[in-house]
Amino acid sequence: MATSKEQLKQYFETGDTPSEGQFGELIDSYRHIDTGEVISTVDDADDSTTLTITDGSTVIVPKSNFYDNRYKRQYSETIMVEGDADKYYQVVIKGGNQNRIRELNIHRGFNDPAPDTWNTPTHKGALTAEFRLNAGNWGGAQYDWMLLDFREVYSNMLADAGRTPYNRAFYVMLRGGGATYLIDSDDVLDIQIAYSTADIVFPSSNPTYVVYGKEPLNEVNTQNLSGHQLVLKRDVGDLLNIDAANIASIEPNTYASERRGIVKFRHIPTGGNTYFHIKTPMRVDSHSHMYHFSAEGYFYGAGEIIDIVWVGYCYNAGNNIIRTQSNVSRADLARVTAGQYVGTDNHVYLWLKGYSSYYTTFRINTIRVGSGPLFEEGDLEVIVSDQAQL
Repeated sequence: MATSKEQLKQYFETGDTPSEGQFGELIDSYRHIDTGEVISTVDDADDSTTLTITDGSTVIVPKSNFYDNRYKRQYSETIMVEGDADKYYQVVIKGGNQNRIRELNIHRGFNDPAPDTWNTPTHKGALTAEFRLNAGNWGGAQYDWMLLDFREVYSNMLADAGRTPYNRAFYVMLRGGGATYLIDSDDVLDIQIAYSTADIVFPSSNPTYVVYGKEPLNEVNTQNLSGHQLVLKRDVGDLLNIDAANIASIEPNTYASERRGIVKFRHIPTGGNTYFHIKTPMRVDSHSHMYHFSAEGYFYGAGEIIDIVWVGYCYNAGNNIIRTQSNVSRADLARVTAGQYVGTDNHVYLWLKGYSSYYTTFRINTIRVGSGPLFEEGDLEVIVSDQAQL
């Protein structure tokens, strides 16, 4: 049994000689490291964590009060957007401090719950959208939002974003049909899903200031999303060296975006049976990506223009490439040829060949199409070989 602090102090007053028993009382009155942890069990639930202490008491800690390592944000919530599988519904994120910039991440995995009709039963749609914004009051601040990063494959899931009237909250338009989304932020989350213009988002005693939900969308507002998307350095190359002629080609990483010159290549040695293989990062055993590549350049030895386009679909379910075309333009087809194939390493390869390889120079461009990504510098590798396939 523990001895009170007052009693223990009396054992060690000036001139006292504590006994063996008194030293024992001192030791027994405090928890030693060998006697076990103060917290005996941890029970983790969706909205809280319960800590059981060795004396039998419990402490319940709400999830919103600590940093969530799963999503790298302090606050997180999983939502399900019901409704039609081909419509996009307003998801309103309320709360927060309008005088600080908040970060908001909306994401889902490709096989998270969603309608099979989106794409396939196993690959429905993967989304990552990262926003920076401020909202949360009637006024007194300058409001804006920015789409820092936006990636989706297999399906369209994010159709629009913006602020509700009077800047009370931020919203995104997400695809429905019983689809789940994970939302995490560094500020408090108060989420409401509005399925029609009859839903009241913010009530008011004055009918003028009642905020209603938005009409569900049937298509993506690409112009609005692109207009708020941050142009990253990797999307435009080295900004310090960019010239005025290239400014028009700067665009965000959205569908039909283009990157030019992700490969720049020159080959001097002569040869009549030289293949230029372009190894892509796509593998038929793990990726389902549509793609569009083009080559521009000069086969000096053959005296021909290089103007080639490759398109196709790296199809994981079929372990092959399908719907392919390799088109050679503005050249004698007997002197310039091109194609594509799956290599022995399961990578997708493109190839081009000239009547002579002497002083061959070309660059590779790419456009983001369909379910594919926007490839970038460093993704492709040029391999020179006399073999038709690798």
